Amino acid sequence: MNAKWKSIIEKIKYSATNNVGLKLLSLFCAALLWLLVVNIDDPTQSRNFTATVSVKNEQVLTDAGKYYTLPGGNTVTFRVTARRSVIESLSAGDFKATANMEQLEDEHRIPIEIKAKHLASQLSISSKTHYLIVSVGENTETSFKVQVALEGQPGEGFEVGTASVSPEVVYVEGPADTVSTIHSVSVSCDVAGKTESFSDTAVPKYYDEQGQEVDMTTLSTNAVSVVVNVEMLNIQDVPIAVSTRGEMPSGLELDTITTEPSSIRLKGKPDQLNSLTTLTIPPDVIDLSEITDDFETTIDIQSYLPDGISIVNGESSQVRIQVSVLSEDSREFKVKTSNLTVRYLSPGLIAEFKTKTVKVRIRGMESSLEELDASTVAGSVDASGLSEGEHSVAVSLELDEGLSASTVTTDIVISHVNRPDDIDDESGSEGSSSGNKDSSKASENGNANGTVRQQAGDRVDGGS
Repeated sequence: MNAKWKSIIEKIKYSATNNVGLKLLSLFCAALLWLLVVNIDDPTQSRNFTATVSVKNEQVLTDAGKYYTLPGGNTVTFRVTARRSVIESLSAGDFKATANMEQLEDEHRIPIEIKAKHLASQLSISSKTHYLIVSVGENTETSFKVQVALEGQPGEGFEVGTASVSPEVVYVEGPADTVSTIHSVSVSCDVAGKTESFSDTAVPKYYDEQGQEVDMTTLSTNAVSVVVNVEMLNIQDVPIAVSTRGEMPSGLELDTITTEPSSIRLKGKPDQLNSLTTLTIPPDVIDLSEITDDFETTIDIQSYLPDGISIVNGESSQVRIQVSVLSEDSREFKVKTSNLTVRYLSPGLIAEFKTKTVKVRIRGMESSLEELDASTVAGSVDASGLSEGEHSVAVSLELDEGLSASTVTTDIVISHVNRPDDIDDESGSEGSSSGNKDSSKASENGNANGTVRQQAGDRVDGGS
């Protein structure tokens, strides 16, 4: 090494070791001056930040069949200290606040851990322990059947047949004290003016016993919405008929069978309803053989409706059946003898009735007796084998079916067509001839008709 370089090294050694104390003092003063400048220009500051607390390990409660709420909210406010340049760049999002459910203290609170996401070495978070207030309760799940609430009136001549939902049952899970307030679940469906079946989507609503809607904020369900299927049916007025069995007892006659109402409004699919012209009540309901007087009974007609047919909403299914019965009676009538025919009168004889009427008691149903006109009643008497003179003969009447007459007799007088004592000897032969002719004519009439009728103006004694 040459002298020049040795001289330089010596000078450096001398500078480094000469006045060491002064040099250290200068260094200290320089550092102090730097700190002073920094603190004046970028001082340390503190500020409060509010962050959202995230809860982890929630399954600790849910696995135990419990739930929790945060009555004090899920945020925490804490203090951070840092230089102004740092703290002014921070926001709540630069911090993470966590509450671990495994650290739950007496089901009341959880300590909150607060960490900075970055610049952690340049700031200080208050060491104060913050807590998340927790309220713990029992969790439960309950099922409810969804009901359909129909709104509006269908189109004229139509009515809702069935209204179903899918799914039919919804499950609600959450705090037991909230779930227990649910009394019913329903969906609204508007059927105003509808004439055809349709489907629609609806959101179920949950109601308490007072009909107030339940707050579902803390509850969860398996169905946010359901599908409503509505079947529309035709409406038709159908007459009611009654079928019977058995026969009326002797002496009685069926008058009328009526129903109240006489028709009923039914609903069903068009093809089914149009084929139902009459709704007939079967014969096992009315047994005529057991009826002795007017009879009345009430039935529920629903049991006699064909499959797929039902009664219109609001209509009563009760039908009253009234059976009216006529009983047998008898009345006395005066039958004109002019309406009676004398049958089987021997040739050459004529017959005259002694009275203009004959009293006869006729038996039959009240309605038939009411309608009977005595002036039109005809009949006959039997004169077979009777000779000239006065005779009592039985009267046989020609009556409608269901009517019968008591046995009664009347008197007739039989005589020759021309009496011999009315003709003199001279004309006897002529009279006899004439009589024979008349007798022969009467005989011909008798043979032809089998009867000889009373002639108007013939010799009739005054009768009753």
